[in-house]
Formats: sequence, C-alpha cells, structure tokens
Amino acid sequence: MMGKSCASSSNSWNSRLKNTVLCKHNIGAVLKTVKHGEHVGKTFYGCSLWPYNSCGFFQFVDVMTESEDLEKKNDLLEKMKNLKIKNEKLKMVVVELNIEIMKHRKSEKLVIVALLVSLVLFAMFVYSNS
Repeated sequence: MMGKSCASSSNSWNSRLKNTVLCKHNIGAVLKTVKHGEHVGKTFYGCSLWPYNSCGFFQFVDVMTESEDLEKKNDLLEKMKNLKIKNEKLKMVVVELNIEIMKHRKSEKLVIVALLVSLVLFAMFVYSNS
C-alpha cells in the first residue's frame, strides 16, 4: 500500500459517477496518479475510502499506444459496418414478414366470409326443409 504522499486522487463526485471500476467495498474506485517511485505519472484506480478505511484495492489504468488505439478504432468501425449490414438484412426480413402477415390476414378474412355465407345457406336450407 502506498503512503499518502505517493498518490493524488480525483475525488470529484462526477468522476465517481462515471467510474465503472469497483473496489473491494463494491463502491466506485477513484483515479489516482503515482507521484513518487518508478511508476511516477502512471494513473491507477484505488479505493475511494483510502486512507481511512481502505480495502487495499489497486489497479493500473491501461493506456493504449497510438497504434493499438488505431487498431481498436478500425476494429470497431469494421464491427459497426457489419452490424449495419445485418441491420439492413433484418429490416428486409421484417418487411417480408409483414407482407406474409398481410397475405394471411386477407386469406383469414376470405375464410371468415366463406364460413358466414355457408352458415347463412345452411340456415336457409334448414328453414326451408322444416
């Protein structure tokens, strides 16, 4: 565990709300920066209750190099492109399904009309034979 002079923290309420890293207390960890030693300037997450009731949570923030960042961006753009293509295909499937539903509704209405006509004819037949 580091001494109080080794790190500074970002304790603003907004940074805690945006933070998704949780310490061992299951509360939002705060961003801190190493001030002394071999990791000077490196950013890490630490328990927000430090130094009073710290759980000892510590995790360096992963910083990507520019090429890693570009590769990640290109990966995400490719995934977005593929998702847009899938989205368009799904829209076409929805349109086709809606057309099928309309066809079935039309057929359904014709069957209902045929049943009603048959019922009326049957009733007329029964009435005329009695």
